[in-house]
Amino acid sequence: MKKFNLLLLALTLQTSNTFAQEQSGLIFWSDYNYFKDNTRPMSQIDNSYFKLSTEVITLPPVAPPKIPVLPPTPSSPKHDNTPDIDNPTSAGSATASPKNGYIFYNKLYYPGKNLSTDKLPLKGDLTITTNNAVGMGSILSGYTLYNKNTLTVNNNPGNTTTTGMQASGGGTVINEGNITINGLYGNGINVISDGLGINNGKINLNSYYATGLEVYGKTKGINNGIISGNGYEGAQIFGEGEFTNSTTGIIDITHGNVGICVDGKGLAINDGVIKTYNTNFGMFSSYGTIINNGTITMNDTAKNPNNVASSGMGVSEGGKAINNGTINITGRSYSGMSGGKNTVLKNFGLININPPAPKDIYVDGSYAFQLSHLAVGTNEPSGVVNLNKNGILLNGKGTLHNWGKIIKPTTNTLPLIYDGGNLVMEKGGSIVTNTSTPTIKTVYLGKSYIGNNYNLISKVTLDDTLTKSAKEIKSNLYGYKLILHGNEAVFSKLSFSLLTDDPLGNYLQDIYYDSKNTSKDRLFDIILSSKNGNSFQNYLNEIFGREYFPSLIYQTRDAIEFGNNNILSHLTETPKILSKERYIFGYSFEKVNKSGYDNIAGYNQELNSLFIGKNYPLLSSVSSGWIFNYTRLNDKFKDNYGKREDNLFQGTGYLNYNKNNFNGLGALFLGYSRGDLDRNIQFDYSQYNDTLTSIKTVDFNETLNSKIKTFYVGGMGKISKLFNWNSFYLEPIGKFQSMGLFQRDINEHNGTYNLELDKLNGFLNTFYVGGEMGKDFAVKNYGIKLSLVGYLKQDLNDIDKNMKFKVQTLGNETGAINIDNKNRFSQEIGINVKVGELQTGLSIYTNYLYEFSKDNSWKIGAGISYIL
Repeated sequence: MKKFNLLLLALTLQTSNTFAQEQSGLIFWSDYNYFKDNTRPMSQIDNSYFKLSTEVITLPPVAPPKIPVLPPTPSSPKHDNTPDIDNPTSAGSATASPKNGYIFYNKLYYPGKNLSTDKLPLKGDLTITTNNAVGMGSILSGYTLYNKNTLTVNNNPGNTTTTGMQASGGGTVINEGNITINGLYGNGINVISDGLGINNGKINLNSYYATGLEVYGKTKGINNGIISGNGYEGAQIFGEGEFTNSTTGIIDITHGNVGICVDGKGLAINDGVIKTYNTNFGMFSSYGTIINNGTITMNDTAKNPNNVASSGMGVSEGGKAINNGTINITGRSYSGMSGGKNTVLKNFGLININPPAPKDIYVDGSYAFQLSHLAVGTNEPSGVVNLNKNGILLNGKGTLHNWGKIIKPTTNTLPLIYDGGNLVMEKGGSIVTNTSTPTIKTVYLGKSYIGNNYNLISKVTLDDTLTKSAKEIKSNLYGYKLILHGNEAVFSKLSFSLLTDDPLGNYLQDIYYDSKNTSKDRLFDIILSSKNGNSFQNYLNEIFGREYFPSLIYQTRDAIEFGNNNILSHLTETPKILSKERYIFGYSFEKVNKSGYDNIAGYNQELNSLFIGKNYPLLSSVSSGWIFNYTRLNDKFKDNYGKREDNLFQGTGYLNYNKNNFNGLGALFLGYSRGDLDRNIQFDYSQYNDTLTSIKTVDFNETLNSKIKTFYVGGMGKISKLFNWNSFYLEPIGKFQSMGLFQRDINEHNGTYNLELDKLNGFLNTFYVGGEMGKDFAVKNYGIKLSLVGYLKQDLNDIDKNMKFKVQTLGNETGAINIDNKNRFSQEIGINVKVGELQTGLSIYTNYLYEFSKDNSWKIGAGISYIL
């Protein structure tokens, strides 16, 4: 709201009695409104990880104090007609060409398509100490450089990024020797612009921010050899690159950050061995995919060194981690797999948690899974989790679905779950333990026990170890009640009409039958995946627009009142000007911030209005006239619910009385509006596969389009009495607006669940009692007016309680949305400032108004007026 404070100071102006002089002029006024809603909860929650301390830690892993940059590439290839030279010479060239070659070594290019450092013309071992240097490389497809010697990357004066070998332009570099990185930001192999980098030898990391192999863009890197030492990362993939640690590859990182890191939408596969010691992650990805088909082992001396949530495989920001191999956790304060909201974590292999005994679970416990709030992980049917003596299954507030085997020996006396996470047992999953003492408070049974949708009652027999491991067992499928009889579990479907007191519950109950309709199946997949009642109601709000559609008729009302309030104020505040036959013109704008309440979504509203009219004097104190106005409405719903653009056309006839500082005005109006609606449906939900043997988080994001048309008719009035004391005044005011709105059918398009909504009728009445007090200032031919306004405001509305609808993709059944809400009482207080020229009637104004009610809101307006 800060950005509007300066606007308020700059635009402080509104019409008033200061300008009740007899004069000619053109009335021009403007209002600008903006509404804001703080009541609707955000549908997205920050991805956070739970450190084994009092802090909430956010991934990705700790970044170095200076972000390494791409090293500069050598000169671009120059394609000419000179034939290729295959015979190597001892002399190099500073530029690349078919004659000079496209393989460079120590700043010089050499001819030949396949060159090796142990043969001429190259010169054997190389040491790099120059800023931003690249030791050797290939810059064109079909050209391959082999390093079979010792390549050393040392510190340089500027501590800049230095690279041993670089592949670019489709070229290939292969290390079959030794690369040693001593420089602060050194890289062993760097791959850019369609290059290929392969390590068959050894890359030694002797600097904390050193990286063995870096891949940029859509390029590839392969490690068949060894990358080891005290370095930052064994391999790092930027963008959409791809890296493979092959079956012979070994990455061994000590006191570092990550074995393999994907920073972007790339892919990293481990078919070999990753070993870490006092290092944060074995593999990590933000947005991209990491797959372990080999072995990851994490160890430390006492506890992990950095204040992050460390794991064998960690993902954030929509990343995906799949374990088909083995993850060994032999150190404290680690987890096998970790992730946040909208990430994918699947274990098809073995997670072996075997750390030393923790001194304090809260500080240095080790876990198979670490899942933050709303994160979902799965132990698939082939997955095995062995907790050994000192392991814990789950940490954090996320949910783990288990189809596989969880082994908890009798010697393990630690809790199965720590810090409030949920374990959902799926059909076929087991907890292997000999203890008869429950080690978990609540276990949930997943959808695989119930079967596909539309089963009203399901019976299953539970394994003894499951019933003995938990103090209580509940259904994880919302709307299904679980009843236990010994080891027999009975799932009973509750009526949707019991789950919501909205008529929508009856509609859902009517269509809850199998009609081989994939859209219907998906609908119930969504709403039955609700975690609780609030989640269930939020899904209904999003899909069926239960807060979106009820707000439309009130938005239309606000736009009509905007124009009418200007008519009321300007016609009654200029009685002497209008004592003659006058033409009336005007433009107004207003910006409103309106909060949501009950079943009404909040919105930000901008209104612009242009009008023309004429005033006819009937008697010395009575006049009448007509006004035609056009209003442009632009609404943006809060929390990205959608938007509305509308055009209103209205004609008004009025009768105005002014005598002895008493004013009374009555008017009738008739109008029509037409516009466009965009409704956004945005949420994520848990979706099982067809065989109910796996689950994933799905992001649902659609924009539905439709047209809106409304006819309206109504009346308005105002009475006031002005009391003057020198330049001070007080004016008690009473006014009302009453209108009938007849909203036509709304038919949505371009979505899965397009609603066809029936017409809606409503009669809306607003009554104001209050007044205005202020002071007039006269400076030569100009007048300045400052005033405070305050009103008590009461709504008395009569609107159809339900709006009928049909969703074509769900069948021919009809339902209804409850749009009934209580009449509101509120208080308004504001400030008006107006500046005018007394001889011509030209004036400008602004106002600010704040409304105290359940839907606290504010508006700011400004304008210009002139009467001809």
